[in-house]
Parts: sequence; structure tokens; C-alpha cells
Amino acid sequence: MLAALITFGHFNERIPSNNQTGWDGKLYADIVISLDKQWQNKEIDGYLFQRILPSAIGYFLFYNVLQKEEVSRQNVVQYFLWLNTVLIALSVWGFFRICKLLSWSLHTELIGFSALFFNFAILKQAWYYPVLTDIMAFTFGIWLAYFFLSNKHIPAAIICILGAFVYPLFLPTALLLYLPVSQKLFVSKRIVFCFRLAAISLFCILMSAYILYPDLVLHPRYIMQVNKGLLPLSSFALLAYLWHITKPLSPKTIVAKVHGAPIMIPIILFITFLSIQFFIQQYLPQETNFTTFVFGMNIFQQSVSNPLAFIVFHSVYLGPLVLLMLVWKWDWARLSNLLLFVFTYLLLALGTETRQFINAWPILVIVFLNSVDSKSLHPKFILIFILMCLMQSHFYLTINQPGIYEQYEYGKFPEQFYFMHHGPFATPVSYVINISGCVLMALILYLAFRHLNPKS
Repeated sequence: MLAALITFGHFNERIPSNNQTGWDGKLYADIVISLDKQWQNKEIDGYLFQRILPSAIGYFLFYNVLQKEEVSRQNVVQYFLWLNTVLIALSVWGFFRICKLLSWSLHTELIGFSALFFNFAILKQAWYYPVLTDIMAFTFGIWLAYFFLSNKHIPAAIICILGAFVYPLFLPTALLLYLPVSQKLFVSKRIVFCFRLAAISLFCILMSAYILYPDLVLHPRYIMQVNKGLLPLSSFALLAYLWHITKPLSPKTIVAKVHGAPIMIPIILFITFLSIQFFIQQYLPQETNFTTFVFGMNIFQQSVSNPLAFIVFHSVYLGPLVLLMLVWKWDWARLSNLLLFVFTYLLLALGTETRQFINAWPILVIVFLNSVDSKSLHPKFILIFILMCLMQSHFYLTINQPGIYEQYEYGKFPEQFYFMHHGPFATPVSYVINISGCVLMALILYLAFRHLNPKS
């Protein structure tokens, strides 16, 4: 079925902007076409350098393997379409190796496969807007999980280093996998309470700065839509989410464990990260629009754009497992060294632009399903879950409407047929549509679960 859906996406509609390369994709396409000239002219800044690997591979293939004298943007689009196809095939292979490694039941495999591959990111975005680095980051995430869980730390380190040239967050967050977690970090309920209090205090400070000095806090290019009338409700919902995800952090749920990886692995990764950042700062033009500060403040602003908007748009982009993750009890004691990685992304998930965290989705799915018991789930519930994943993926949606992107008014339809799937650019109308769909999806899952698993 996945092969059929990929074939459908491969030959389906494409984003019309910039000769089907899109907006960021135009920059990646230019690197494929003229990497040597762009490097000599110092047109590759720190932002592009940390996403250069897919384009650099394309440049090498076209000019050194295929011996082409000239590469068009249409050639680049076809390259990324086939690259995404190969990467997804590698992802499927990696997923089933993980299933075998963890001895998952058929129910768990079906839930995991549907959550990873039957979503908007894989079935629609990868083909509608192919000239991006998202699918490579997703594939690297799956294989990082496999190598890490199977204690193959040298291949895992190679994946981490390569990932640093696909997604900026890949390497620094992967380092968290190699930090041992001990009960000493959570010696009492007071420390957990202080952590919660610090998080709430930081939120209050940011909210005050945002209300009083919005122009000083946020970069003007990245000011997102915030429903100020619902700001109190959005703030309360955000604090409830923070309280919910920190609830399991206690000595009873944390198992002390010393990781088996050689100490040289995290040292090498850390030195590599510092070296890349030093090179960017010293030798490349600086990106001024999307700095680390802007990234952090965007996450804060997106977290209160609408009540629980981050959960809504993650569900839209990745499917119904996002909702199950919120209500299904995780066995945090089984996370061991993965806890810091998981908790970091539960915090980063406050941002509504889900594709920025696509590299972590495979690991979150694998960790979640490995910490819950899905063997007792009724087969009909599994079938309902799979069908909901397919429906939520919107692979069947026709995005290209007459006049789309001509004026580039992303706050209006028909542009919203695409941007309604990306939280920062969705309008209040799109938010209402999406949250209605999420409520309906949650209701169906709940009723199906209660009806088919009455003893649970």
C-alpha cells in the first residue's frame, strides 16, 4: 500500500512556485546547480551550510557521475523526488530492523508503521514540496534509533555527524542520547516542583516581554499570528501541558543507568559540533533572519498563538498517534538514556511548525511504542487507527487551486490549502478547521477503544 501511495504522490501535483522548487527549495536547488560558484562567491551562509548534504550529493551525481554540463531546476526536482523515494525505502527497512530488534508484536508494528509513514509529511509534503531536507532528516532519525538501540555506536556517530549537514538540531539533540540519566537528578519531589516553578516563571517573563515590548522580543520577519483574545486560555493550556509532561519526572520513574557507549563517542560528537559552529562563525556569511534566539522566541510565540495550537498542528502533520501520546501512559522507567532526548523534544514541540522536528519523530514513536503495552488492543481498533492515519495524511487533497501563490497571500485561500498544515502560517479559520478535525479524531479513537477494549 505504501508503494502505491508513494507512486501516486510521485506523479501527483507539485508546488508551482519557482519552477516547482518552492521557497527554501529554490535555495537548495541553486546549490545543486552551482555549488562551486556559490561557495566561491560566499553565497552559502550558516543556515544553508547546515542543510547542504542533500544538495551536495545531487551536485556530485549530476556533474561527476552523470557528467552533465548543465542542470535545470526540473532536473533538480526529479532528483529530489527519487532521492525521497530511496530515503523512504531505507526508512522502511530501518523500521522493520527495529521491530525485530525490539521483538515487537504485530499490533505494535502496525501502529508504528502507520504513525511513521501514513501522515502528511510522508504521503503529501514529500512529493508536493520535494526539494527540502526533511525526508533525509527523517531517515537519519530512524537509523540513528536503530544503531543506538543496538549499541552500534560508530555508525550512530556517523549518522549524527552527517545529520549536522541536514538539520541544525540533529547533532546537538543527538548528543543528549549519550548523557547518562541517574536518580540523583531527581532526588526529591521538591526538585521536580522547583523545575516546574522555574518553567512557569520563565513563561511569565517571556509573556510579559511579549506583551510590553513585542518589537524587541520578536524578529519582524517571523511575527506569527496570535489570537490575542484567547491569549489567557492559550497560556493556561500551555501551562497545563508543561505540568503534564513534567509529572513523570520523579525518582520512582527514573532508573539509574550508565550507558554502554565508549566515552569517546560523545566527546567526538561534541568537538564536531563546536568545530562546525566555529567554522560557520568564522568563515561563512551570517544568517541574520533565523538565529537561535529567533528560533526560540518563535517557539514561545507559536505555543500561545491559539489554545493547544502546537498539539493541533502536530496531529495534522503527523497523525493521531500524537493524541495517543498525550493520554496513553508512558513507562518512563524504560526510557533510561532516551529520557533527556524525549523530554527536550516534548519542550521543543511547543512550536507549531512540525517539520522542524521531523528528525525526532521516528525516535519518539519508537520510544513511545516500546514503553506501552499494545498487545491487548483489538484488531479492529488497529484497523481504525490505520484508516485515521490515512485520512489525516491528506494524500488525496488537491492543493493547487486556480491562482494559488500568484499573490502569495498565505493568510487567505487558496494558499491556505497548503499553509493550513503548517502552524505558524495557518489562519484562525484554518485553526478552527483543524482543531475540529482533531476533536473528532480523538472522539472516534476514544469510542473505538472503549467499545473494543472494555476491560482496559
